[in-house]
Amino acid sequence: HLVFSTLHTNNAAGAFPRLIDLGVNPKVMTSAIRLSIAQRLVRRLCQECRKPAKLTGRQLEVARSVYETSPKKPMPFTDDVWAPGGCLKCNGTGFKGRIGIFEAVRIDSAIEAALQMNPSEREIKEAAASQGIPDMAQDGVLKVLAGISTYGHHIGVGSSYGAFMAPLGHIAARLHAIGNQSRQSIVDEPYRTVILVCAHAGLKTGEDGPTHADPQA
Repeated sequence: HLVFSTLHTNNAAGAFPRLIDLGVNPKVMTSAIRLSIAQRLVRRLCQECRKPAKLTGRQLEVARSVYETSPKKPMPFTDDVWAPGGCLKCNGTGFKGRIGIFEAVRIDSAIEAALQMNPSEREIKEAAASQGIPDMAQDGVLKVLAGISTYGHHIGVGSSYGAFMAPLGHIAARLHAIGNQSRQSIVDEPYRTVILVCAHAGLKTGEDGPTHADPQA
């Protein structure tokens, strides 16, 4: 059984201290959670009409700084990027569709050890550093350098907020709980818990508010 659920935190690492605050036993957490994923949707450049652009000034400074801290560098850093154009295929917007920028924290021995010490968000990030997974800001910069998206405020926002969504959301979690309770009462089998926590964070707007949308839209 695999359950997708959502949680209000600042990022993927923040899901673990938040669950502890909610009263979840860390020992149960390490065996129940596989992965905490943070996601934000950004606009995808139209590949038919995108046009060359340059990073300059503050944009160049921020992008370079974020790139240098990334554990993965699939392409060299450059100030040559792409900007939206406008054509019939994208209705003149310069963008066509969306793509996610992501970060994740896997449960491994370092995270298990940290969880026993009632860790802060920062301590979880430090324990997860050896996993080599870029955070959302770093993933955003890599997608800009790859010409998939364009430099925008999502790079700064991605490091502090996130629209972290789960494919199945709360409904799947509730159905899983109901099914396991029924199994336990009918055939006396143990409760089977396998939970994937997907952190859900953003501006204080509520579950169905603009946190699920791309502010660039």
